[in-house]
Amino acid sequence: MSEEDGFSGIDEKLKDLTWHKMTPEELSWGLETDLNEGLTQEKALKKLKIFGENCLYDRDDSFKRIFKHVLSPLTIFIYIAAIFSYFAYRKGYVSYILYSVLPIIAIIISTITLVRNEQSRSDLKSADVKIPQKCAVIRNARDMAISRYELVPGDIVKFRSGDTIPADLRILSANDLKVDIECFTDCETILPRSEKCTSQNFLQSENIVYFGSLCAMGMGKGVVVGTGKNTLLFRLVQV
Repeated sequence: MSEEDGFSGIDEKLKDLTWHKMTPEELSWGLETDLNEGLTQEKALKKLKIFGENCLYDRDDSFKRIFKHVLSPLTIFIYIAAIFSYFAYRKGYVSYILYSVLPIIAIIISTITLVRNEQSRSDLKSADVKIPQKCAVIRNARDMAISRYELVPGDIVKFRSGDTIPADLRILSANDLKVDIECFTDCETILPRSEKCTSQNFLQSENIVYFGSLCAMGMGKGVVVGTGKNTLLFRLVQV
């Protein structure tokens, strides 16, 4: 199975991404990072507030997730419409059926949306839990291990054979590097990877590795270009 087969159905806009074609200087400027020394801790914390956790699914507790759906903008609009319909009924302008049915419609919409989102969340969580909790990065010009939930665009990540890639990365250096993208193809698919741009297509260039893929051989270093819900794996599971 080819690499492209594993990405069938993914938004075509992904193929317009240009991280793989940028020069090191353009990468450094675009991601606001130093490709040798990495991000400062201060800048990383600011980016974490902007991009959120490097996680595929919503980690809010059950009550918060239910609350979001029960009081979504659409259901709030329907509840307000039901209130106005009630007063209109009192004045004899509309039938009682209208203000009685509207809350039921809101509840049905909330329930259907909640069930769909919980199923999607379950699929995303199944993919996410396979990623190790820690990863090796360079920050403040020092090697350190951080929670992979704290990874942000611009972080410099080191990985070696046996490691699971913790984010979408543009490769900066590679040594006999090969990755397995089984999480995309559902069967073992070993592909060579290097720091060279080998295709105009982001999905096919050898200098990109994806969140969830396995480093099958060698070692490498890359800069984070996508985390959490901005990764290729998230888009694929959503499809």
